[in-house]
Amino acid sequence: MPVRGPYFTLQQAADAYPIFSFRLLRRLVQERRIPFSRAGRCIVLAEADIEAYLERNRVEPPRWEVAS
Repeated sequence: MPVRGPYFTLQQAADAYPIFSFRLLRRLVQERRIPFSRAGRCIVLAEADIEAYLERNRVEPPRWEVAS
């Protein structure tokens, strides 16, 4: 079984990653845009899944060609 690293509740993830608010994380979970697990009634996110979400949504800057 693969090790996914530490798990965060939605509030802990919002505190650890300032770019996410609690409300945004809740919406991402509700829309199934980020993987999550349930521990009873508590929703938890694996650190690896948060990092993967950030990498998937990374936008590279355009490369400008210099005219010669």
